[in-house]
Amino acid sequence: MLNSKNILWVTKMVQQKSTIIPEELQQFARLSQQWWQADGPNKFLHEMNPIRLQYIYDQLQNYFHLEGLPLDLSTLRILDVGCGGGIATEPLARLKGQVTGIDATADNIDIAKQHAKEHDLKIDYQCTTLETFAESHKATFDVVLMLELIEHVQHPETLITAAAQCLKPHGLLILSTINRTPQSFLLAKVIAEYVLHVVPRGTHHWQQFFKPSEIVRFLASSQFELMDLTGLSFSPLKGAWTCTKNIGVNYIMTAKK
Repeated sequence: MLNSKNILWVTKMVQQKSTIIPEELQQFARLSQQWWQADGPNKFLHEMNPIRLQYIYDQLQNYFHLEGLPLDLSTLRILDVGCGGGIATEPLARLKGQVTGIDATADNIDIAKQHAKEHDLKIDYQCTTLETFAESHKATFDVVLMLELIEHVQHPETLITAAAQCLKPHGLLILSTINRTPQSFLLAKVIAEYVLHVVPRGTHHWQQFFKPSEIVRFLASSQFELMDLTGLSFSPLKGAWTCTKNIGVNYIMTAKK
């Protein structure tokens, strides 16, 4: 259930015609205490996280001409939108990135702050929406991340526009989501939620998935240029997620401003 802090936040955001879907916020608030349980309701994200991070590292290294191992992100200001408990945010901070994480669920931010403090990580976590945050952070960040977020909002074009506002000229947007295909309905909805139970029931709504072409249109309207589009697939043989040319279910993309 949403606590009083979240209820006030939802009411305010809905009145402002934000990207927030109250039912989605409530779903994630229920799961907030279990964000860091690798075998908990966010198991799917924990298993996917290494390949998402490797993709991000590769894109940042190539685009910003970063050298050395481990990767040094100290020259980059990075915004993780819809950061949840911080499973993608924290690794970026460990590589010295100047990282900010925002999420519309207050409980998620509380968990993220607590976990970062326990691991002595300096991360600026804020409970807010991107469109509100963008009003006071124009041209601030080198990189904006939206990982498994856009399928949980309304007015997605507003989200992309706000990302563009936050980015410096020539900054990067990296976005991952789920394609709207018969294949994704079977794998990401039916099998994941009702057969294997690796995702809590009600997490995804197939109608809210986006075809890459739809995202590209949103990007173009905010003057983004698509740089890369890569599929993410689970390989039973390797027992892990891999990058692939198959974008029929999960995919990740990079665009520059």
